[in-house]
Amino acid sequence: MQKAVAEGLGVGIVNEGEMGRDSWLYKLAVRDTFLTVGENAACLADGKEQSTVSAFMELAVETATL
Repeated sequence: MQKAVAEGLGVGIVNEGEMGRDSWLYKLAVRDTFLTVGENAACLADGKEQSTVSAFMELAVETATL
């Protein structure tokens, strides 16, 4: 998100742990909301066939469905 904002794409929303401490970002805390946070696993399309990446993604899918 920080890179997207830095490239001029506007605003973004991240959870507190992902905000970082970049002095060039303006941080506005959003309070008293009922937001839910989804988690994602991502990899480069070219790398998804690598055994370690594939194993991780399979584990992520199994864990997400528990």
